Amino acid sequence: GRVLTALSESFDLHLAAISGGSASNVIPSESTAVICFKGGLPALRDSLAAIAGTFRHELRAADGEGLTLTAAPAEPEPQVLTEDACAKVLAALALLPDGVASMDLGMAGGRMVESSRNLGQVTMENGAVVFSCLTRSSIGSRKEFIYSQIKTVAELIGGEAAYFGDYPAWEFSPDSPLRDVFHKAYASLFCKEARAGGIHAGLECGFFYEKFRVLDRHVDFISFGPDITGAH
Repeated sequence: GRVLTALSESFDLHLAAISGGSASNVIPSESTAVICFKGGLPALRDSLAAIAGTFRHELRAADGEGLTLTAAPAEPEPQVLTEDACAKVLAALALLPDGVASMDLGMAGGRMVESSRNLGQVTMENGAVVFSCLTRSSIGSRKEFIYSQIKTVAELIGGEAAYFGDYPAWEFSPDSPLRDVFHKAYASLFCKEARAGGIHAGLECGFFYEKFRVLDRHVDFISFGPDITGAH
């Protein structure tokens, strides 16, 4: 999105195709766009080199050196987006919320992500550009607010927003009799203290917790398991 926006400020650019990401729950590692523009390929590559330099500087403490931007002639596309549609696509790429939204101040003293959102896929389907985002939060109200942000962006550019695959949040409970029993049993079995922690991910416990909550029943839940190395 930033690349196309920067190029549109230097070239008379028209967007013909765009795609990126492999799944909505994965941070994309690459994306492509087919553009028509006035100006030679060398000038475009010079602009891309400058943009890549900016990105590498921003990511110098992470994996910036592995970032590349390339341009090559493409097969002609049968049509391009209108100027207005292109502007709306670039606006969506710039405005859709992405990254960490809030930190959990209770369980891990602010060191664990509480809420996040990521733009996982961009595709063109039947003449429409589709943005697929994933929102995660251990606080249900924060998740709902993030969706309202996404919906607002869609409405501002004349698009539509819909959500699916929702699963309930599972909030950390500072008072957990079950967790206390587990800690005592663990210490008795292994002669060392168990470590309570959290992860920023979705678990089935949220579904069970919500089912009991609807029935006005408070049920205590914990989740535990062995250390797993190289799961993916």
